[in-house]
Amino acid sequence: MVEWISSWGSPEFLAVATSFSYSITLISVRRAMTTGSPLMSIIVLNSLVSTAGLTTALVLGTLASTNVRALGWFALTGMAGHGTGSLIFFSAIERLGVSRATAVHSSAPLWGVVFAVIILGEQPGAYVLLGTLGIVGGVFLLSWPEKKRAGGGSQNYSRRDYLLPLSSSVCYATVPVFAKLGLAEHEAPYLGFGVAFGAGLLLMLAARRMMPGGGVIRGNVETVRALLVGLPFNIIAAFLMWTAFVAGMVSSVLPLSRMTPLWVILFSFLFLGKIERVVLKTVVAACLVVAGGVMITLFR
Repeated sequence: MVEWISSWGSPEFLAVATSFSYSITLISVRRAMTTGSPLMSIIVLNSLVSTAGLTTALVLGTLASTNVRALGWFALTGMAGHGTGSLIFFSAIERLGVSRATAVHSSAPLWGVVFAVIILGEQPGAYVLLGTLGIVGGVFLLSWPEKKRAGGGSQNYSRRDYLLPLSSSVCYATVPVFAKLGLAEHEAPYLGFGVAFGAGLLLMLAARRMMPGGGVIRGNVETVRALLVGLPFNIIAAFLMWTAFVAGMVSSVLPLSRMTPLWVILFSFLFLGKIERVVLKTVVAACLVVAGGVMITLFR
């Protein structure tokens, strides 16, 4: 099955397809958060994506042939990214809106390249600096305070809220690094994301009482319905991304997988007009972040 999905294109193409598919999931999450909590989104998405991965691994026979070291790396991947990173990121969406949160969260390539160099020994090119400047410039532009509207109205978020998606980006930057280490032990990408999503969910459930607000699990039928709309795209994104991890370099695959802001802005404009407003500054900042990621890829 890895070979079949790989035949669709290069790891870089799979990474771009991942960003497109995951952006649809984020739109459904934003809809779900009008009636539910971030932890509710994590429970529904992580449990079902994990089930899809583990079921696939069982059918392919990779579940029975795995080893403890591989499982350990896959579990660490989930605890860092799909658990801690997801909760922080979904909380950021709730505070900032999906367009702003996703753009800042997409600074993950910056940290991912650093981790790939230090831990995996990858050697990206000198033009990574230009990509870094693009990412930092986009984050700075997003963080710049907006002018207050006439009549004394004020925004319902502060500049400190931007630390949420920035922190989640660091968590997610460790995902491909830990995944590559696990895949080096056992080349089973679908087992990998099955274990990772499951471990992330278990961590969040175990630590929920220590979270702000006690990790409230809140939702209704509308919440679940919105999440189920995005679920197939989240599963597709997991299959594509972990397949790309098998053959691709972290410093190449990760930046392209973070082109999500471009798709999110488009879908926000089309489907979330009444929930959040996409302004020119957000568009420019998202383009800077994505351009930085592409620069890192093209000139690595």
